[in-house]
Amino acid sequence: MDGNPDSPLMFVGEAPGFHEDRQGLPFVGAAGQLLDTMLRSIGLDRSQCTICNVIKCRPPGNRDPMPDEIESCRPFLEAQLRFIRPRVIVTLGNFATRFILAKQVSISRVRGQRFEIEIPPRQQGQEQGQEQGRGQGRGQGRGQGRGQGRGPLVTVIPTFHPAAVLHGGGNASPAFNALQEDFRLIASVLAEPPTAIPEEPEPEETAEQEALF
Repeated sequence: MDGNPDSPLMFVGEAPGFHEDRQGLPFVGAAGQLLDTMLRSIGLDRSQCTICNVIKCRPPGNRDPMPDEIESCRPFLEAQLRFIRPRVIVTLGNFATRFILAKQVSISRVRGQRFEIEIPPRQQGQEQGQEQGRGQGRGQGRGQGRGQGRGPLVTVIPTFHPAAVLHGGGNASPAFNALQEDFRLIASVLAEPPTAIPEEPEPEETAEQEALF
C-alpha cells in the first residue's frame, strides 16, 4: 500500500508487477507513471490518495490472478478498506472491479459509472480502539448486519487499468480518452460534499420494557 491513508480517495489495482515486486510499492512502473499523469491532470498526486492491489504478491509470469489467490488475499484488502474507509474507491481493471463490487462484470461495460457499496465492518475491538470518542461507527459490509452502526455509502468508480491502456496504444487509444474522462468524473465526485451519517431512530419502548422501571 502507498499514499496517504487519511485521504478520501483510494485506488485498487490488480497485482504487483516486476518493478512493484522489487520495490514493495504499488504502481511504480510504466503503469504507475501513467497513473501519476492522470492524477496530475485533476490536480492531485500520490500524497492525496491511497493505492493498493487486490493481490499482494506478484503472480508468476505476470499471469492473471487465480480465484484461490484472490480469496487468500481477501482479508488483507478488506482490512485496508476497514482501516482507511475512503469516500471514493477507483477500481483499476476487471479483477479489482469484480472484487469491490462483488459482481462478475466487464470493465468495458461498467467503466465511468458510479456505484455504491458499504465498507465491511471493523472487528469490535478494533472499533473500540480506533473509534473511541468518534461516536457511531461508519463502515458496514456487503451482506452483513448493521449492529455496529450504519455508515455512509462509498462511491466506486471503475476504470481501465493503466497497464491495459499502455498495451492498447497509450495516449493514442480510445481507452486513454476514456481514462481521462473517468478521472474528470473522479474529480467531480470528490468535489461533492460528503454524505452525512444517517441517524438511526431510537426503538420505541414496549409495555414490557416500561414495566421494568
